[in-house]
Amino acid sequence: MYDQTDNAQAKIKSAMRATGYTDLLLLTVLLLFGIPILAFPASPQVNSGVLNLYEHFLGYALGFMTPYIARTQLPGLY
Repeated sequence: MYDQTDNAQAKIKSAMRATGYTDLLLLTVLLLFGIPILAFPASPQVNSGVLNLYEHFLGYALGFMTPYIARTQLPGLY
């Protein structure tokens, strides 16, 4: 059985002490929860019709897929 000596709480405390990691964590949480709220309105009704949420979501997903694929499939890039 694998015995993990490091626990998550110690890793989080260590990351919070490092310079810039707190800012990165706050920005990540803001983007994770803020952008979907701003990008996808509760009511898709607009003045002249209905907002195409599928197309909007597709662009949102493609925006995240590109850096993920670049990082995982092209390791020489970074």
